Amino acid sequence: METVFTMDPRRIPALVRRLRVPQGELAKRAGVRPDDVSRFFCALAPGGLMDRLIDAVTSVAAETDPRS
Repeated sequence: METVFTMDPRRIPALVRRLRVPQGELAKRAGVRPDDVSRFFCALAPGGLMDRLIDAVTSVAAETDPRS
């Protein structure tokens, strides 16, 4: 059974810092450019990009801490 993981997008930057995930890694996992990741963290990204980045971060979190 698949675990459902929900995340408040405002908490993403703190989670990324805690996981020590480079922006390049997030960009690669989300299929976007590294500068798109920077725009996300500056709250300038379009909604579709936010969804892909949230998916990428939650994927890293699930791999790092399966209890999440």
